[in-house]
Amino acid sequence: LVLSEAWDLCVRSSTAILEALGKLVTTGEGLDQTSGPVGIVDTIQETGQSAETTSEGVMNVVYFGAFIAINLAVMNLLPIPALDGGRIFFLVVNWLFTLVTRRKLDPKYEGYVHMAGFVLLLLLMVVVAFNDVVFCYHLHDLGYVNVVRNDVSLIHHESLSRGADDSTEKLRRLH
Repeated sequence: LVLSEAWDLCVRSSTAILEALGKLVTTGEGLDQTSGPVGIVDTIQETGQSAETTSEGVMNVVYFGAFIAINLAVMNLLPIPALDGGRIFFLVVNWLFTLVTRRKLDPKYEGYVHMAGFVLLLLLMVVVAFNDVVFCYHLHDLGYVNVVRNDVSLIHHESLSRGADDSTEKLRRLH
């Protein structure tokens, strides 16, 4: 039962990822919603905090981690130069070319294509990093401040939905 549920999760996630990627490529829809490490950490935090119980929050974060892993696998297998899918694509093209012409493709051409793909991936990383920076400025405009201090310890504040503690101190911290 667990394996069939895991398989269903993989299929549903892969389908959603490919549909979103199709919209991104054809219409540009969702480009402003792409996120890098900052956005992913924020989403993980929201995912965990949206649950009513701690165990539910942990499971939500685990499912989100599985979604990220599936996302990486799907993206890596796309026939994009500089990724594994691009390499697989070139192996097939080289095999077909060898079948038809009885000679192999010059590897330098594959290198040129992979280099161009790598440059495009770097440009995509710049766009994602830019979106993360914009997200941080948006949080700053909302009144959130990120401060790094090595001499301060982190204190976790519970959300309203967790626990029966409705003491004055907890309510003061949350509002």
